Amino acid sequence: FPTRRSSDLITHGKWDPLLPEQFCSSTYQTIIKDGYNVNYKTYDIDHTIIMEELDEMKNFITKSLI
Repeated sequence: FPTRRSSDLITHGKWDPLLPEQFCSSTYQTIIKDGYNVNYKTYDIDHTIIMEELDEMKNFITKSLI
């Protein structure tokens, strides 16, 4: 689980039938209310991964390592 000093990333498909976006959005709201530093990004996709999302993850990891 993330620490309050770390930065984390959540990505999610807006049309995901397996894990509704509303659930992820409310989880994100709870996490940030608890003081965690989390970036939340949604994409116009279902339960899949697209190149744009992978690029976002790569950039996030690269920035985290610097």
